[in-house]
Amino acid sequence: MKRISSSLYVVEPGEVVTITIEAVNTPLLVSVSLDGKGFALHPGSPITFTASLEKGTTHYLVLFFSFAEPANGVYKGQLHGEEGGTFTFSASQGPSQTESLELEFRVGSLEAGKLGIDPPNPWPHG
Repeated sequence: MKRISSSLYVVEPGEVVTITIEAVNTPLLVSVSLDGKGFALHPGSPITFTASLEKGTTHYLVLFFSFAEPANGVYKGQLHGEEGGTFTFSASQGPSQTESLELEFRVGSLEAGKLGIDPPNPWPHG
């Protein structure tokens, strides 16, 4: 896995991506959406998925973080690609008590997406 930006990564076809999340000063309250399918994160269990789409297409992952009082909660996370690459991220508590993180995992290479073979963007905000 290669990091292009804080929200864009390139993964190899068939590569397994593992995401671990630690909650600091807040209970672990995280919901996950991968390619539009939602599921809950269970304490102590990582999120794992395989880059199973065609080369040049993109997996979309959204992490929804909820925070409890007091207002100093932080989520610390790590992305790890089976083919290499380990990257960190964090989400800090804001006034709304929720935060989200949107990540894209392009399968193969960025150049393939420029050929017009990428599916429409499933992000609800376009």
